[in-house]
Amino acid sequence: IETRAYVQNYRKSGEAFWMEVRIVPVRGAGGEITHWASLHREAEARGAVDSQSTGRFQAMATGLLHRDDPLTGLKSRASFDELLAHHFAVSQREGQALTLFIVNIDDLTGYNETFGRPGGDALLKRIARTIGLVFRRGSDLLARLEGGSFAVLTTGMSPAQMQSQAERLRDRVRDMRVHHPHSRYTRYVSVSIGVAGGIPPRDADFAALLKKSESSMEEARIQGDAVVVAPAD
Repeated sequence: IETRAYVQNYRKSGEAFWMEVRIVPVRGAGGEITHWASLHREAEARGAVDSQSTGRFQAMATGLLHRDDPLTGLKSRASFDELLAHHFAVSQREGQALTLFIVNIDDLTGYNETFGRPGGDALLKRIARTIGLVFRRGSDLLARLEGGSFAVLTTGMSPAQMQSQAERLRDRVRDMRVHHPHSRYTRYVSVSIGVAGGIPPRDADFAALLKKSESSMEEARIQGDAVVVAPAD
């Protein structure tokens, strides 16, 4: 019996898309099943997926969609918090360094007032794509937290690598040269980035890492178009 399902996948940019997966039996000369073949293709449209879905699949798909930000295709805040808690616990158990980047678009409110909500949404998508181009490892976790704030969770970085990677992202956004006439810092759209990381202490929880990264981002935002890496504990 052929089985068909639809799963959500992600491009390197972080954009979400739907894949149709078919599992079909391959029969021998006598009609017996000798093995199974798996066929994958991108679904032409989400509507086509829904029209062929059972109620159970639709409920599951709805739950999956809630785990992603509908505008950028990155993970949602709720999904990110769950995954951060999981990865933090794993890093504690295995003694693995964990790094959290908080990225904030400088003066997004002023940009929206100048170019309107459609312009602001287009900017959010561009920033999300740029983050995906800088953080390309399959294990990197990218999320939109709220408004113009994004997060990236990654592993195995030294303090020097944290600084370098954050500066690389900041410079990539600078190189976009998106005009921002009312920015307090520069003529173009910029981001402020806070970073914290290291091997999680046994007696800490993920909220401590999040708070430390957010505090670094706030410090960077005061400067504008800046990177602040929190000192190691």
